[in-house]
Amino acid sequence: MSHTPFINNSSAASSAGWELFHYVFITEYDKLGKKILSHCNDWEQRNIGVLCRALKWLVGWRKASPLICFRRVLWTELNNQPEFYHNLARQYPDALQNLTIKIADEPVFNLEWPYLYRRHVNFLKQVTHWKSLNFYVNSLASSWPRIIEQLAADLPWRSPSRTMSITTITHSPGVIWGGNSVPEMSWPDFFYSHSPKVLKFLGRITRLCFDCQTPIDLTWLFQFLAPFKRLKCLSLTMPNIDRQLAQAIIQKWPGLTTLQIGSINWDCAIFHSPNQINFRNLTALHLQFVFKAEDPVDFRALNPTDYPNLKRLGFTTAPVIFDPQMNFTNQNKMAAGFLQIIGQRWPKLESLILSHFPLNSQMASRMAQNAPNIRYLRITNCPAMGLLCAHWLPQWTKLRSLVLSFTSLDELSDFINGELNSESLMFLCILCSRNPLQGNISILGNGEGHHGT
Repeated sequence: MSHTPFINNSSAASSAGWELFHYVFITEYDKLGKKILSHCNDWEQRNIGVLCRALKWLVGWRKASPLICFRRVLWTELNNQPEFYHNLARQYPDALQNLTIKIADEPVFNLEWPYLYRRHVNFLKQVTHWKSLNFYVNSLASSWPRIIEQLAADLPWRSPSRTMSITTITHSPGVIWGGNSVPEMSWPDFFYSHSPKVLKFLGRITRLCFDCQTPIDLTWLFQFLAPFKRLKCLSLTMPNIDRQLAQAIIQKWPGLTTLQIGSINWDCAIFHSPNQINFRNLTALHLQFVFKAEDPVDFRALNPTDYPNLKRLGFTTAPVIFDPQMNFTNQNKMAAGFLQIIGQRWPKLESLILSHFPLNSQMASRMAQNAPNIRYLRITNCPAMGLLCAHWLPQWTKLRSLVLSFTSLDELSDFINGELNSESLMFLCILCSRNPLQGNISILGNGEGHHGT
């Protein structure tokens, strides 16, 4: 790079930079620069443009559309700026790809939806192809069926890669359709039996992210997931995950290649040894645990023999803020579990994500020895990561991209004082704050040291 951009603390640049950082690095995609999405004002667009030109070699910037950064459409902003989006769809029908519907007040939304949909249906049809649908709802049963029924009838959905994301608080309150009361646990069957277009529409989904904050009955869950027959990538975040669910996932989607599981109360015995549950076709696995004091630590079943194609591994723990002692126990158990995993040789592993548990020198040496082909590494809020990173990273001779998020300025100082020296590293991003207004971002080319705060 002949010039490395930096982000200052002006509101426009800070906002633009953090939008860029969020979409490129914080999303659960492993390839750096896969998505640069933003919706911002003129000043922010200009600052993002500076960064994007410098990152062109990473993100594969498209020249076809000067407004390519407007890929995501929020339903609320579509209502507020209909002329802008309608004109955008007419001029650049391939630029828009992601439709996001957030529902804050469900009774009001349900009343307004028929009118608003008729108002915008021509806009939805003008877009060449939608690649991603995102839903944020308080109650899945009350709003989602009527939305997806109309979208399934009218939405252009030609892309071979189709993604749906659903985030909800609860999955089944009382449901009434057509004046008929439907039992809470059987509404998916009732809905699908009366909506053949929805079945066909959902059957084309290849990536599904489902996040529910309340416990879910597994019978209901697989009724709801029944139409999703072509899934290659699945992300489940729920309070209750156990062996029965893991076995059902294997049976329903034997060709699954990417799996992400997150839960605050799940049966870690899924990966205990001996164990007949394994995902031999998986190339990417991301696990988020919260251990209890009585939980054993046994991850021998997560091994290269049973996961022969695994190339990307994420291993994180959710901080237990309300209970410091439980948080301490959780982090230590997580560290012990990761030590068991990395104690085995993973020659095919190329990407590793670690978050919220302490690293030590034994882990560092085993990672460098047993996963020598790591090309992408992301470490987030792991205590004692500063000095260790600087000391063991040079041992990874194939490392190309590194993203670090430090817990404190002291950790960052340790990393800098360690004088990282890596001939293979091509991209480095450093974050040291959880407050966007106080964050420090450095985007460095190999051999260049421009810092921005």
